Amino acid sequence: MRPLRLTVEGFTSFRERQEIDFRELDLFVITGPTGSGKTSILDAVALALYGMVPRAGKRDLKELISLGASQTKVQLEFRAGDDEYRVARRIRRQGAQAATLERIEGDDAVPEVERGGVKAVNDRVVEILGLDYPSFTTAVLLPQGAFASFLKGDVKERRNILIRLLDLDRFRRAGARARERASELRTAVVAREELLEREYADVTIGAREAARVKSKVASEAADALDAAYREARAQLSQREETDARRSEVLAAAATLQSQEGELAALAAALAEKGGRDEETRSALRSAERARSEAREARDRARAAWRETMEETGDEGLLAQLQAAAETLSEAEREIERQSEALETNAAAVEEGEARAQRLRERQASTDEAETAAAKAREAATEGREAVEETLRVARRADALGREREAKAAALERLRGEVEAAESRRAEVGCERDRRDRELRAAETAHRAARLRADLGPGDECPVCGVPVEELPATDPEIESVLAKHETAAEAAREEALEAEKRLSTARARLEAEDAAAKNLDERLGALGDVPAPDQAEAARARAVEAEDAAAAELEAARTRARAIRAEASEAKAELAGIEATRKAAEEARDGALKRVEAATERLVAGLGEPLPDPVGEAIEARRRRLRASTAARDAAEATWEAAETSYRAAEDERNTVATDLAALDRRRTEHRTLLGTRREQLDRLGVALPPPGAPPDAEVDAPPDSPFEAVPGLASDWSPAAAPGAAPGPAAGPPAT
Repeated sequence: MRPLRLTVEGFTSFRERQEIDFRELDLFVITGPTGSGKTSILDAVALALYGMVPRAGKRDLKELISLGASQTKVQLEFRAGDDEYRVARRIRRQGAQAATLERIEGDDAVPEVERGGVKAVNDRVVEILGLDYPSFTTAVLLPQGAFASFLKGDVKERRNILIRLLDLDRFRRAGARARERASELRTAVVAREELLEREYADVTIGAREAARVKSKVASEAADALDAAYREARAQLSQREETDARRSEVLAAAATLQSQEGELAALAAALAEKGGRDEETRSALRSAERARSEAREARDRARAAWRETMEETGDEGLLAQLQAAAETLSEAEREIERQSEALETNAAAVEEGEARAQRLRERQASTDEAETAAAKAREAATEGREAVEETLRVARRADALGREREAKAAALERLRGEVEAAESRRAEVGCERDRRDRELRAAETAHRAARLRADLGPGDECPVCGVPVEELPATDPEIESVLAKHETAAEAAREEALEAEKRLSTARARLEAEDAAAKNLDERLGALGDVPAPDQAEAARARAVEAEDAAAAELEAARTRARAIRAEASEAKAELAGIEATRKAAEEARDGALKRVEAATERLVAGLGEPLPDPVGEAIEARRRRLRASTAARDAAEATWEAAETSYRAAEDERNTVATDLAALDRRRTEHRTLLGTRREQLDRLGVALPPPGAPPDAEVDAPPDSPFEAVPGLASDWSPAAAPGAAPGPAAGPPAT
């Protein structure tokens, strides 16, 4: 751990905030007179890290708060390894200790403990440094007089401290790991030896030779079995091939028999479809004539409708003309109403303007009176404030004078305390020095006894360097004398330290009181000559009365001004309402005039000039003509659509019949091809077909050398026409569309 920066405030002699930067220091010494705060720097480091101070012992840490301060704050930035940390603690006179720990990453500070708290910070500091508080104050930061305790301490405890400081525990961990690995290897060796003993104990040379003979006999028997198996597989394969050829012949014969019935059915279907084909041709021609007539009627109705619409306009145009006619009538009535309203409004405007002028003149007069009253009130207020400020200064000067007298008395008392503390420090200092000299003399006189206390069997003697085999006997009287001198010297040092602390405290209080007294003198001098408090109080009462009178006059002027302004505002609002009514009437009349003009232009564009009278009846007549023409056109359209639907149905029927005829013809061709294929197949298999004219149940025998039986039931009407390449019979092809 390396300290980087220490900040202390309100801690022992460091009442004001102090910072110590260790970054540029390497090896350094802290020097200064007694009471200057050397030990406090080291105590502040321990307090920041562990929240405890060696010199405080079991006493309350709040006793270390500077005199006159409400709290002490310490903050330490330090480096441990490659990381930098900042630990801060605060101790109040009233309240518990608070602590924070952060890790510094560039310009950012990251909390090192999640929830904070003194215990969590203490535990994390121990993890970072690797030392707890007793180890830190024993091996790193030794309090005054504690080095001998470290040397005399328990050997085991010193060993543990050195192990943590030098990180010697890694050798202990390495040894434990080595022993653990050796144990694992021994266990594995024992397990494999047991496996060999249990599973392979009967493996010998004789057993291996007997197994080799048995293997040779078994191999010869396996070769004989393989030869027999191959011969059986050959016979089975020949039998399977014979069965397959017989099944193929039976299947071909069955197919030939089924083809006869299917060819007959196809011939009947072709004849039926031929008659249906002629019917659909005739129906299609009739539907085509009806569709042509309906198309001509539809075209004539469309032409008549277009002519009518050119004369009358469409429904949208007629609707626009009707709306324009209604707008024209309504706008003319609106113009008449607004003209009458404007004549009535002119007289009201003239009367309102005259009343507003009279009220404006009265308002100007009341505003001047209100301004004058406000200035008088402002002057009275400034006078009262000036008098009150004088009164405050007089009171402050009186209070500072009394406080200065009290400070003078306190300074005299503190100077006496400082003198007494200095005398006491000198007295106990002499006593401490005397006790130290007596202790050193006793240690010199009984040096051998002192050395014996620090040695044990096997240690080297610091005088002769020879290992000590046996310690000499202890002299109780000498040990008692040494212990008595040590106790007296330690008590004298504690008393001297306490006297030094009391003197430091007294001096600090004297300096603080002296500075406060000087500050009071400066503040009294800055106030200058001021009247007595009772005189200033009387002047303030007179200023308050003058201010109240000015305020009453101002309020009366404001009341009069508000009444005039309210009346003027009311008159202005009435005039504004009249003006708004007039403006609204003018805008309404102008808007109506524009609507009249626009509606007239639209009607002239649609009906021509001059406009018919009345316009509404002319527009309605045009609408009736257009609707009649539209109805005639729609009827013709419906007739044509029905004829078109009938034609499409006839055409679909015609195409369906033609498609069926083509499909039947393809099926007949496929059956003829299949018959020829089966005949060639039977020829290849060596089966003779019955001659033409044979009875239906004639059987055909297979050749003498054929492996097949006779094939019964072949058709007797087999003809060359069914063979491959024969000319197809007559069939109606698909009709032309």
